[in-house]
Amino acid sequence: MEDLQLQNTSGAARRLKLPVIYLLVTISLLSPGGCSKRAVPSVSVEELHGLIEEGRDIFLLDVRRQEEYAAGRLSSIDLRIPHDSLEGNLDLLPQDKLTCIYCICRGGVRSGTAVEYLRSVGYDSAFNVAGGMLAWQELGYETVADSL
Repeated sequence: MEDLQLQNTSGAARRLKLPVIYLLVTISLLSPGGCSKRAVPSVSVEELHGLIEEGRDIFLLDVRRQEEYAAGRLSSIDLRIPHDSLEGNLDLLPQDKLTCIYCICRGGVRSGTAVEYLRSVGYDSAFNVAGGMLAWQELGYETVADSL
């Protein structure tokens, strides 16, 4: 690392430059405009379960495909729109963009994408359900399935 330092700089100044540069690069990468992707606001399935049990006024959006939805879903789902069809179906969502919308999918990836999109169009209270239906079922919470 010595070869990165300026030769006309005092010893103390040379030792200070690299940590300062490292700090500035790290801050820039972690800032909203940096290269790192910001985390999607999420809640755990335990938190969602608690909100449902308390009877909170929330909007549950399932963003899975129909066959996944039919195989098992939360009984309190308000709407199902596949994550890649949200853009053409915003009129089905609550018009009040302050409504708390909780998005769920199988494992939390597609719902994370849905939350990113919803937040980009003004739904600032949209949240991903981390772990999705897999985590919900793993904890033994109730699901319902369509009968064939």
